[in-house]
Amino acid sequence: MNRLIQNVISKLSSNPKHIFLVLLPFLLLYIILIISGLKDGLRKDEWRYVYYAQQLLRGEYAPSHVAFLWNGPGYPLFLAPFLAVGMPLVVLKIFNGFFLYFSLVYFYKSLSIFFPARYCLWMTLGLGSYWPAYEMLPYLMTEPFIIFLISSLLWFIINLLQSKTTSKTTLTAVALLLAWTALTKVIFGYVILTALLILILCLFIKRNTAMIAAGKALLLSLMFCLPYLVYTYHISGKIFYWSNAGGMQLYWMSSPYKGEFGDWINFTSPVSKYEEVNEVFRSRHGEIIGALYDYPNLFETLNQEDLISKSNIYQDDGFKKYALNNIKNHPAKFLTNWLANISRMLFGVPYSYKTLNLKFLKYAIPNLPLIIIILFGLRRCVAGKQPLPYSLILLVVFSFIYLGGSSLLSAYPRQFYIIIPILAFWVAFILAPYTGTSELKDPFY
Repeated sequence: MNRLIQNVISKLSSNPKHIFLVLLPFLLLYIILIISGLKDGLRKDEWRYVYYAQQLLRGEYAPSHVAFLWNGPGYPLFLAPFLAVGMPLVVLKIFNGFFLYFSLVYFYKSLSIFFPARYCLWMTLGLGSYWPAYEMLPYLMTEPFIIFLISSLLWFIINLLQSKTTSKTTLTAVALLLAWTALTKVIFGYVILTALLILILCLFIKRNTAMIAAGKALLLSLMFCLPYLVYTYHISGKIFYWSNAGGMQLYWMSSPYKGEFGDWINFTSPVSKYEEVNEVFRSRHGEIIGALYDYPNLFETLNQEDLISKSNIYQDDGFKKYALNNIKNHPAKFLTNWLANISRMLFGVPYSYKTLNLKFLKYAIPNLPLIIIILFGLRRCVAGKQPLPYSLILLVVFSFIYLGGSSLLSAYPRQFYIIIPILAFWVAFILAPYTGTSELKDPFY
């Protein structure tokens, strides 16, 4: 076994392109997981992404009669060409395996800028073994696609910011990836804007080539998003309007009631097997949801057409109004929900109206040591004991802005693990001094 590893490392040292072959077992594993998880019909949010892709093929996005904007067009833009030529959905799901596979390739390539082949390989194998990221492989969901975009972004940002000169091609690639990420997960639109404002403030204090290049990339990415933002302004009359799903998330996040922890609750299905619990839920939310959705009978399934016709800007604004009232009147409960949100994002618990079970170990086992390492590295960085490259500092700040924003809405484990390539890259720097690993070259701090 040791000889095999030595041969692999030797080949990688002589030709980094061998990483494509080395990581093929992961691709095989991903495809097996996809095929074994296949079931008939569309599950989770799959119908919505397919619906929007079909809308794009019709020459529109939101239905012409209502502003149904529950997510951005990033993933539907990917799906649309394949649906246009009649590609089976099962084949589109196989792409998820390739997304995670090429994420590992980009991660390895990014590490190889700083570290020897042996260390890069072990860290990449560690990332590939991070099983929470396997969760959405059998589904037409955005998570594998976003992980690929984040890993690609990692590689291109390092190449952009670690260079003494700014490459226009690399700058454009970073901006495009940022824009596509924002159009896929709309919260990144707000993250980009926040990061840009912070960077502008920092430029008044200190400026260098890396910070200026990062600012250009962030600004250009927002310009690439302008066609979508102009479109949403046209149908909503609101500036910088990305989605109308946020109001309902904020409403559940602000819930002042005992036993509700800020997670999104599906009001079309019973929340408990006990009818008295369902009655409590109806008494808490039935009047509000009934007024906003013209849907007084909770737990009666809404079909796709009903949901689309009832979900628009009016409901979004209404939920936000109730949410802000809840936050104002019950700030302590909102803080409790916020802490529960962070716990759910990291460990998969707690959920409203659900009893605790051992499923949370699926997330806790890999995430707990990861969080401990990150907190240790953060302490060292703040103390000035471990300087980091400009690219990694900016990526970490970007990640923290994203995680902070995600914690204010209904949060889930998938909102944490999509950013894992950046966090794992940081972990590589944290652990390097303790593994006898040194950088191959001056990382341009």
